Amino acid sequence: MKAQRITDSVSYHGEGPVWWPATGRLRFVDMLAGSVIELDEAAEGGYRRLDVPSKVASVIRPRVDGGAVVATERGIAVGRAEDLSDLTQAVELYSDPTIRTNEGGCDPDGRFWIGTMSYERVEGAAAVYRWDGAGEP
Repeated sequence: MKAQRITDSVSYHGEGPVWWPATGRLRFVDMLAGSVIELDEAAEGGYRRLDVPSKVASVIRPRVDGGAVVATERGIAVGRAEDLSDLTQAVELYSDPTIRTNEGGCDPDGRFWIGTMSYERVEGAAAVYRWDGAGEP
């Protein structure tokens, strides 16, 4: 059994690869750079970097009706543009600057689940959040 490397070193903290149905390409977050990377053979270097309006982008998932939902440093951003150019902060989960979102996903009912962590690794400082889309702009 073999695993194959498919990119050069293109991210600082690459996580959470997800297939993007609208483009037929793989996307993943460069978490601490606040961006999303989309693999695209036609692009220079074989990938495109899509900026997120936050210094952290920890999770990205496609929306059923198009666009994206992204966990930002302290909240959730949504948008309809496939290039993420219209991402808008929909929900602030907390205001504590020592906490950031870390990882997450969607359940079969479409709810967005996000785990958090302390920048200082303080035990008991983090939590798990669930968002059902209410409060969307």
